[in-house]
Amino acid sequence: MKNLALIFFAIAALAFSCKEGTGSSGLTIDGTFTNASNLQVYFDKVGLNPESPNLVIVKADADASGKFSLNVPEKPTAGIYRLRVGEQQIFLVLDGKEKGLKVNGDLSSLNQFQYEIEGCESCIAYRDIMQKIVAKQAQPADAQAFIENTPNAMAGVLVALQAFGGNPTYLDTYKKAKTRLEAAYPGSDYVRDYDLFLTSIQKVQQPSNGGFQFYEESQRQAAPDIKLNNPDGQEYSLSDLKGKVVLLDFWASWCRPCRMENPNVVNVYKNYKDKGFTVFSVSLDGIDSRMEQSFAGDTKGTKRPVKTK
Repeated sequence: MKNLALIFFAIAALAFSCKEGTGSSGLTIDGTFTNASNLQVYFDKVGLNPESPNLVIVKADADASGKFSLNVPEKPTAGIYRLRVGEQQIFLVLDGKEKGLKVNGDLSSLNQFQYEIEGCESCIAYRDIMQKIVAKQAQPADAQAFIENTPNAMAGVLVALQAFGGNPTYLDTYKKAKTRLEAAYPGSDYVRDYDLFLTSIQKVQQPSNGGFQFYEESQRQAAPDIKLNNPDGQEYSLSDLKGKVVLLDFWASWCRPCRMENPNVVNVYKNYKDKGFTVFSVSLDGIDSRMEQSFAGDTKGTKRPVKTK
């Protein structure tokens, strides 16, 4: 009887151990997004190149209060991921050692980096610097210092892309970010994607006279026909503007350089709109009911989700 009891205990312990091992091999992401009742929450792996495919790893439904739980069967490898709800998203820079994440925030302010996160030091560091950049509480030098010194080189690269866009003024900073990325993740797809970005920046040089040297005509490609609705629900097509000089303007609310440049874009449009010039402005945030509210009362025309001006 005593031996039987010992065998039963051993089997129970083994079953418990297996259960614990299975759970530890994956990743759980729990949280609550207010104003996201009954919406789906996606966990994606993303690349640095806009043409890189984004992989949906797992998804779950938020309940009526916006509470959700994502169970990733296999622990994600080091890389850049995102939580996506509707048109809003949170980027996550994971090192592959995370055991569980807790994320809470209001859906309408996620793109302004107004959210709480636990269980990922790189995610917190990334959020903190981007939060300051969007709120105009950080100078370019602060972003450069983060890019060159943050422990996770991938977080530095992501901040370089989002804080400075494709501005060739920061070419040296881009190169330093690449050197750190190659050292930390040799041969990875992220290195390849970032190298393509860096090559494109180097092809657009800024001469001392303040002008720009653009791609040779033989290397240019026709823009795809983009069809999107403006905040009023009216559809616009890029092809409708054939015959005009068009500035195709991609931007996002979390992109500080974009927000800073918007007033200049509006002024250029006002100065040259009667001379065959126009702007087709596309927000990467997209438009939903919450997004429309955030643009209400914007009388200066400096924030345009999707619109031809």
